[in-house]
Amino acid sequence: MPKLTIAIDGNPVENISTLRLTLRNESDQDFEDLPIVVTFAATNNRKPVLIHENIETAHELYDNEAPTTDADSNLHLKYKLKVANRSNEPIFVDNYTFTGEQAPLMTIQLIKKGVVLGSPKTFARKRSGWHPHPTEVGALVQAWTGLWHTVLPGRLLRVVVIRRPMLLGARKPGARKPPPAVEALFTTELTLSVEAILAQYRERWAVEITLRDSQAFAGFGQDQCRKRERVVGANTLRLVLAAARTLWFVEQTSRAVPLDLQRSRPWYRQKCAPSQLDIVWACREALQEAGVFPTPRFTSALATNQEKPEIVLSLAA
Repeated sequence: MPKLTIAIDGNPVENISTLRLTLRNESDQDFEDLPIVVTFAATNNRKPVLIHENIETAHELYDNEAPTTDADSNLHLKYKLKVANRSNEPIFVDNYTFTGEQAPLMTIQLIKKGVVLGSPKTFARKRSGWHPHPTEVGALVQAWTGLWHTVLPGRLLRVVVIRRPMLLGARKPGARKPPPAVEALFTTELTLSVEAILAQYRERWAVEITLRDSQAFAGFGQDQCRKRERVVGANTLRLVLAAARTLWFVEQTSRAVPLDLQRSRPWYRQKCAPSQLDIVWACREALQEAGVFPTPRFTSALATNQEKPEIVLSLAA
């Protein structure tokens, strides 16, 4: 019989052993930049001798580092899988060839830096894990923690998905626009509960109204200065004046005739509370009646106001 001799770098090798590594993503999540550490244990305190490695996965789908050895003579190989999507196909395949008749013991460590979340519509298709919405009848909620790179790359997020099964169908013509069938809320505060996130989301509208009113009625964004100290000083003064105007309005309406909220806009029949626009006009009418504002200077005929407002609040605070 012919005799086959294996030599590596001119040194004969009596026996070789092989190991094959195949990784699949059988979870319900997608991953990217997923670190993996493959460890080959030492045999009789001797470091495993890797003589050949054959990676079948395309090189653009992974990164690898040079092999390292720890104090216990264990061999470590580190990889980073750039894409690890859910699929029946392997996401990583590697073949190892060692010297010796028996292959070393192989262990694999998966370092999960964060689950890569898909779109809210993908989560809405899940059948399990849903809970009733705490304040909205018929709606369901579910929360996840992971990475959402299209929203905030590289940052862990707490995502709450709201699913409204009764709105998944087509909207009837002429009907009022309903809330979205699938809605996603996220926060970087990972310790918040679902109820806390939903409560803070409901309160966001007050912040939006404040920002809008500050720009429309308090003069935000109209600064001619550019230095930070002057911008802060000007905007602080605007907020103080707006707060003083609001306090004056509250005090005057509490002891005077209630303001007719539909006087200028009779089509707002469901309006039950004054807006900042109502406060501004009430203040202007009071100042105008007192002869303080406005004071036209381009013609003497307009120096006095001949038209008396229907409701005038007292100027004294």
